[in-house]
Amino acid sequence: MNRRTTLFFILIAVLSLTSNNIFSQDKWWKDKKYKDESLRIKYDLCKKTFKDIGNGFLYKNISNVNSYF
Repeated sequence: MNRRTTLFFILIAVLSLTSNNIFSQDKWWKDKKYKDESLRIKYDLCKKTFKDIGNGFLYKNISNVNSYF
């Protein structure tokens, strides 16, 4: 085997052995985003509010918008 092939196999071996320790930043961020459960609930309710108002405008349903004003 030449040197490139050997390096390629070593790289594949290292990546396969460390793959269980690798995680995406998105997963880390979701786990660390909120300090406690009450803060997460607060932001979920805020997000729901804006989604409901947006859906009210999108589907021309004034009752979705009226409940927040």
